[in-house]
Amino acid sequence: MSATPRITLAMLKGACHEQRHIFLTEWPNGADATLENVQRAQAIGLDLDWGTCWFTPEARAEYERGRAAAYVEFQRVTIAALAEYQRVTIAANVEYQRVRAPAYAEYESVTAPAKAEFQRVTAPAWLAAFLASQAQAAS
Repeated sequence: MSATPRITLAMLKGACHEQRHIFLTEWPNGADATLENVQRAQAIGLDLDWGTCWFTPEARAEYERGRAAAYVEFQRVTIAALAEYQRVTIAANVEYQRVRAPAYAEYESVTAPAKAEFQRVTAPAWLAAFLASQAQAAS
């Protein structure tokens, strides 16, 4: 039996559906807390910052100290790369917005009556379900 602590799906109770799905797909029976698994979690897109909620205050402070320099460098590179991306794509985005605006306005105009009717019909159903739920909870 392994003495290595495990991370289980139950520990991800407050995580979003997508993150829970990624974890469950990769580790249906949970994952040992190993460097290999932490690196794999990063590679498949798990949000490790979310998992800092499991850290004690002392461990979190040490983690933050350990990552501070790397985070500053990451931000420096990210900000520069984003600025270049925006510089290159701004003309295309302006044109996209110019073309999109009248098409979206037409979409809104065409769908507005259907949306209003949907809301008119579903409002009483929502209210009935809510009131029934409250009555059932009170009894």
